[in-house]
Amino acid sequence: MYINRLKSTRRIRAIIGSFLRARRYIKILSKLNKVLFLTLFMGVDYRKHLRNVKKTLEMRALLFGADLTYVSGWPSSYSESYDCLLTGRQNYLFTWDYEVFKRVSKKIAVRHGKNLKTFLESKRIKELGIRKDKISYKLYQKLSRKTRLIDISEELKKIRSVKDTEEIKAIKKACSYADKAMGVAMEVVREGVSERKVRNEILHAVMDECESIAFEPIVASGRNSLYIHILPEKKKIKKAETVIVDIGFKVNNYCSDLSRTFIVKPSKKQKELYEKVLEAQNVAMDLAYPGVKASEISKAVDDFFQKQRP
Repeated sequence: MYINRLKSTRRIRAIIGSFLRARRYIKILSKLNKVLFLTLFMGVDYRKHLRNVKKTLEMRALLFGADLTYVSGWPSSYSESYDCLLTGRQNYLFTWDYEVFKRVSKKIAVRHGKNLKTFLESKRIKELGIRKDKISYKLYQKLSRKTRLIDISEELKKIRSVKDTEEIKAIKKACSYADKAMGVAMEVVREGVSERKVRNEILHAVMDECESIAFEPIVASGRNSLYIHILPEKKKIKKAETVIVDIGFKVNNYCSDLSRTFIVKPSKKQKELYEKVLEAQNVAMDLAYPGVKASEISKAVDDFFQKQRP
């Protein structure tokens, strides 16, 4: 038995060593034939999503990146490290990332095998559904030489736009965490308090309850608020400064995203500007109902601000 274990250990080391040296794709094959990682996540019925996608698109093979989360529950944070191939009978994951390899190898069978292009050829797959707006140019060029690539972007968006009960529950819960966190921000954002202090207080109030953050919270004051994505600094908030707080939380892979702007002890001019923006928001809300195009609402707001000019 000891010898068998030793051989197994050497075999595993050889596989991992080859993988790390050549950075070749790892082919991960599900023995279940039906699902890829559905046993990893609870709450949302990913099996139902998978069946719906296959039935609606009616294609022999589909290639997923970040959208794999929708049909399996596999975290989107790994989406740049893998490609997932769904076929009629089997589901495959191709990855060069060792962290992904370690995680999935605990759940399903793993084979060190061919790259995606060679694998498609070996299975004689002539047509492949892809998200053209998500696939890399390099991969597109490589696959399109012998495989007809069909863009399923719009069809997939339509499928995903209809949320089931469990999805809505997850979204609402994620939003409730964001609401609670923003309430804390309203209390903490004060003159003399640092951006990092605001961030830490927000996370301290919510992290014990929620699954995880959707992205690193943004707390930006003064000149920092000019930048789209900036991490909180030691900088302390000053009087009459604009402070942007942007936070989001994740529940069953569904994320909330809430952004608010605060002004600490605003000046008279800032109050006047605030009132004008509030009026513009009311114009937009009055027009926001089913059937109205977003462009029409945007134009109405633009027209409102044009009229405010002296």
